[in-house]
Amino acid sequence: MPRLIAAFLRHGDYFQIENAPSALQPFAHTPKGEQQARQAAKVILTQCLKNQWSLYPVIDSSTLFRAWQTASFLKKQLQIDASIETHVDSFDALC
Repeated sequence: MPRLIAAFLRHGDYFQIENAPSALQPFAHTPKGEQQARQAAKVILTQCLKNQWSLYPVIDSSTLFRAWQTASFLKKQLQIDASIETHVDSFDALC
């Protein structure tokens, strides 16, 4: 049976209004946050290549905007096999 390894990522940098919960912030990533998501994808790809791991084509995300946005950046960066469609599944339970 194949071994499964999960990577847990938090969304990247974003503008934060003081004294307001981050889950209620409507803002997208800053340019720094976008770069952090791209860098996370590079780390994942490097580990997959180094360890000869296959990448599962589904990225699970919460339904909160920045989590979904991070997952979407990862999807773009991790689409390494044109024959396998990588996609994002969002779940309220991950909020």
